[in-house]
Amino acid sequence: SNTPLHCMAHSLNPKYYSKRWLEGAPGRVPPNQAHEISKNRISCMERLYSDPYVKKQASDYSKFNAGRFESRDVDIAREDEELSPFDWWSTYGSKCQLSK
Repeated sequence: SNTPLHCMAHSLNPKYYSKRWLEGAPGRVPPNQAHEISKNRISCMERLYSDPYVKKQASDYSKFNAGRFESRDVDIAREDEELSPFDWWSTYGSKCQLSK
């Protein structure tokens, strides 16, 4: 599926930024580097948030896709294919330092 909401979910799944997944097949790129996924993610954000400040806060996931966290354990956990996206965000989401 390539709907805006599916692209948002794909963008927020740590698995798709892991070295193991990226090297698993030729031509794979992280979601933040895939044009169509990025375009649909932005479309999803525009539908979900009308307040510009809230939209900025919600869409500022650059530190997530760049792997900028307080702990090296967070980056290691991104490689754990057994950890579901829900469990990853529940465990490590608060350690993502988003700008204010």
